[in-house]
Amino acid sequence: MSRIVVVPNSNYKVQVSTGGTITLDTQAGGASYGTVLIKGNLDVLGSTTTIETTNSAITDNIIQINSGDTSNAGGITSGTAGIEIERGAKSPAQLLFNEAISRWDQFSVTLTTVKITGIAGQFSCASSTLIVGATITITGTINAGTIVGYTTPKTYYIITTNGTTTFTLSETYNGTAITTTSSGATALTATVTASTGADSAGSFQLRTADGLLSGLALETITNAGTTSDIVFDMRNTTRVLTITNSTSYANYVIRDGDIPNFKFLQNYVASTYTNGVPGNALVSNLQYPATVGSTIGTANTSIQAGSSTITFQAQVASSPTTIGTMTNAGFFLGNVRIGGNTTQNTISGTGGNNLILTAASSAAVEVSGYLTLDNQSVTPTYVSTGAELYASATIGAGKTGIYFVNSANYNDELIAKNRALLLSILF
Repeated sequence: MSRIVVVPNSNYKVQVSTGGTITLDTQAGGASYGTVLIKGNLDVLGSTTTIETTNSAITDNIIQINSGDTSNAGGITSGTAGIEIERGAKSPAQLLFNEAISRWDQFSVTLTTVKITGIAGQFSCASSTLIVGATITITGTINAGTIVGYTTPKTYYIITTNGTTTFTLSETYNGTAITTTSSGATALTATVTASTGADSAGSFQLRTADGLLSGLALETITNAGTTSDIVFDMRNTTRVLTITNSTSYANYVIRDGDIPNFKFLQNYVASTYTNGVPGNALVSNLQYPATVGSTIGTANTSIQAGSSTITFQAQVASSPTTIGTMTNAGFFLGNVRIGGNTTQNTISGTGGNNLILTAASSAAVEVSGYLTLDNQSVTPTYVSTGAELYASATIGAGKTGIYFVNSANYNDELIAKNRALLLSILF
């Protein structure tokens, strides 16, 4: 039989002795529990609230923690707040918001006075600190001049900055900076929006109660929106992004969006690809047997090898083919060595091992300078496809010392001018 207590005009209080217990028993010795229904708000005062349920269903879509903390306008009074998960004998796991850890916030600022100073691609503004890599979107009207290639809107990246008011733009980080032209004016002005960022207090932190940071397993990381990049903030340390616990990770970086690691770049330059990774290398298989020191992209570019030989290979499908080597003796390309003042074939004798200079059809081999023929001690063997010209230390009646052997195997000396005149008079 139901019992109802009605107190329509006052409060109702159940009180026991200090430290006593009030029990609402819906089991009454049975095998299952009933339900305690509270219509209205529940305010629990005390140091600990313990809920010993197997499953908890909460309708609220946002659970508020650290409620009522208003003593510190700058953040959480204790510095951290979050959820702790017990792990038996192991240190409890914690999901916290930590006020002491800064984060990088991206935001947009509008620069209302931006001037192109006349130097190609250089802008200046009256205020706002910008960083290299920030984006600049021109949304206003270009006054008193034009920007080559300008359309509305057009986005560029800051590639240089002095940290305050002057910066240089480029359409891409590695592209050519924009150029400016003036139509009867010495300066151009425009209104632009700049996307930049700064440090802000507070970050989420995954750790255990003993202070050690924990890992995070997930499928996808998504940025805040179409106008925001994903930023890995190294907090001005010497730390790097590292890929670990992967089997031959570098061999599987094959798609446009894959992130390479240092090993991939080494393989890419060396063209030592395996496991189906394509072999179209940035440098056609520059192989080095020891440490290589290089300066690339400057006015004085060099490649230095710790060994005596550098091998150059061309990658065809998955099989590299050596096309040349470089040693202290010179550069070897096929059967030709180029070194010092000499170009020489490396295989001696006849049978197609000649050093051949070939010109395209209807063109000639031109020598700009003196042509020196060294004396030969042996008469060359004739060839049926042409004539051979050579010099000899034995000067004959022609007085030139220059001889030929033609395709008919006829060998003779070219005659000097005065000898030719004398013989024409005599005969």
